[in-house]
Amino acid sequence: MSTLAQPRAASATDVARRFIQCLEARDLDAADALRGPGCVFEFPGPNRFASVRDQVAWSRDRYRSVQKTILRCDEASVADGTIVTMIGTLAGTWPDGTAFAGIRFIDRFHVQGGHIHSLMVWNDLALHRPD
Repeated sequence: MSTLAQPRAASATDVARRFIQCLEARDLDAADALRGPGCVFEFPGPNRFASVRDQVAWSRDRYRSVQKTILRCDEASVADGTIVTMIGTLAGTWPDGTAFAGIRFIDRFHVQGGHIHSLMVWNDLALHRPD
């Protein structure tokens, strides 16, 4: 019998946080590796993406950079995995170089087997964008 502790499996919240860290660091391959088969990202409006690179390309006209301050993560078990609801604020830089901060966001991750199977994003970026 081994006395070594077994490593703890990543929780659904760990997977969601790791995904956000990879995106912020622009480690798109690592972020993409956290996606499950058929994963779709839904953003405000009619914006749906089947890849991390497509989502990042779409965001280039919206902001130069963005970072998330995560204020809270809640987990709920569902029949086919775990829902992680992440709540916080966005800070970053608009395309014209102007800084922004304190913009609300909610991300809803469906995580199963250590992978993200869907991500729904809500935020107030459009309400704060400079004209």
